[in-house]
Amino acid sequence: MAMKRNEIDTSRMDERLRRARLSLLAVVLALLSGWEVGRLVAGAAGRTSAAEAVSAQRRVMEVLAHCDRHLARARARMAGRDGRGHAALRVATLELCRSRSLLLLEYEKMQARRAGAAGMSAAEYRQWGERYLRTDPEGTLTRAAAAARAALKSELDPSARRIALLALARAYNGLGNYRAETEALAQAAHLSPNDAPLWERLARAYALTRQFVRAEAAMTRALEVADAERSAR
Repeated sequence: MAMKRNEIDTSRMDERLRRARLSLLAVVLALLSGWEVGRLVAGAAGRTSAAEAVSAQRRVMEVLAHCDRHLARARARMAGRDGRGHAALRVATLELCRSRSLLLLEYEKMQARRAGAAGMSAAEYRQWGERYLRTDPEGTLTRAAAAARAALKSELDPSARRIALLALARAYNGLGNYRAETEALAQAAHLSPNDAPLWERLARAYALTRQFVRAEAAMTRALEVADAERSAR
């Protein structure tokens, strides 16, 4: 009886750990979704000296080292028999984190070379960042997309599948493959029909691919969900 109770407790603990990991992955993806969030994290705006830019570079390199350590573990798990789906999902999100960190590192290097010059405006930073990510720095976005697709081939619960689809969409967005991004976002929206920001993001993706009828429908859905949420408060 005691052994059975211990087995139940262990199972519950494993489930809590799994949910905690999924929550962490969702937070990582949320952070990756905003250009200005990453910009503020790195303290990239308004460098006044080369020394400040070099200091910021060190901080970003610490983040990269952290990503690399966790990537090594996740890839080892992905190669094993158990937990491949969740390990692949972790690889995908860490590769996305790495791609944005490389972007910030390149920005800081550029700022160090332009010591004393004014930083980019938000619009300039966005345009420059999009161009930089199109180069697929160190293959991070390609690997992120591959890992996300591998995760989706495994048996994942709806919550984990949604995160994998969002990771896939983010990788495709960085690579400039907007058509594939819309497909991943549409599947994620199907799993989360009451997620207004997701429907809004899908509407923007449809607009980028000139699917204006679908963009309007997705934006209408986003507004309906947002109105329902406000009414329920």
